[in-house]
Amino acid sequence: MIKYSFDLKLSVVQDYEQGVAGYEFIANKYHVSNLYRVRDWVKIYQTFGSAGLQRKRQNTDYSTQFKLNAVNVYLISEKSYRDISNHLGMTNRTLLARWMLDYRERANLLFLNLEADLEKSLNYLIINQLKMSSLSKTEQELAKLQKSPATKN
Repeated sequence: MIKYSFDLKLSVVQDYEQGVAGYEFIANKYHVSNLYRVRDWVKIYQTFGSAGLQRKRQNTDYSTQFKLNAVNVYLISEKSYRDISNHLGMTNRTLLARWMLDYRERANLLFLNLEADLEKSLNYLIINQLKMSSLSKTEQELAKLQKSPATKN
């Protein structure tokens, strides 16, 4: 992935903000790989100012609770990844998309595990019922033998 300097990003955004041209023209002018990157920089700049365009020297570690809250907000709202990311102060909206994929994959695994656990539990119950019923029959036969008079030779 190409890393773009802060100065280049700022120049791109300023050109767009001043109405020099649209995303595609500016992307070509500054040799940016695609117009969507320019659009993202503009949105980030409009939301977070120039600080949002600066490269972070260190990745941000988000807690599990933060990730779950972000996923929950996405699931219950009709907002886009960008809107939610902006609201949560995240400049990288693809993180939320990744968290959603992880959530969906793990939710499927969770249901598969629950089904497997349920099946194991049902099998355990069935085996135990069979054992209990066979023990009951044996006990019944023993009781019958004990009640019947002993035969003499």
